[in-house]
Amino acid sequence: MDSWVTEMESLGVAYEINVYDDGSTDDTLTVLENFALHAPCVRIASQANRGHGPTIHRGYCEARGVWVFQTDGSGEMSPDSFGRLWSQRDKYDLLLGCRKGRNFSLARLIITAASRLTVWTLFGRTIKDVNSPYRLIRRSSLREILQHIPADASAPNVLMSGYAARLGLKVFEYPVQHRTTRAAATRLLPSWRFCKVAAAAFRETIAAAFTTPSSVRPHS
Repeated sequence: MDSWVTEMESLGVAYEINVYDDGSTDDTLTVLENFALHAPCVRIASQANRGHGPTIHRGYCEARGVWVFQTDGSGEMSPDSFGRLWSQRDKYDLLLGCRKGRNFSLARLIITAASRLTVWTLFGRTIKDVNSPYRLIRRSSLREILQHIPADASAPNVLMSGYAARLGLKVFEYPVQHRTTRAAATRLLPSWRFCKVAAAAFRETIAAAFTTPSSVRPHS
């Protein structure tokens, strides 16, 4: 987390970082709270375990900036590439770090490809990495999209990618190196649970395809 604070400070922008502890059973919350004591722009929120998707959704709903950035806390994607997205923000509505060099299992690669194909088929071929956990979005566009994403969605970022395509948002993708970290390895779901989450996300994406509005409101 300190690397993200350093990156934000180097860009010279006003910011706050919201960190969510999703029912951890180790000393994660204590470590986060101790860090926040010396980082006034870092806010810590703790909750009973809800799951990855609902926690991301909560973060989106509670974000307060003109621009909202989401990334996972596992350190798989470095803050080094954030400046590239930030420098392009005025031209776009949604800016994504497209993961490269991913060392995923065959099952995860198949599910990732299926998610992309589903979004491309039902919403439009706009975004390559439809579930990227490295996304900067204009808050006015985010508010519009969140109206259509349920709070318990299994994969809100996949739905966001679909809505972004259907609503005609201007999208920018930039390749960001994906790293396999110890935290990421620890967080990985067992294959059967991952497949269960993926199946739920697939059903949600299909349902969303038939309820998406045809246009988006202008930026505010």
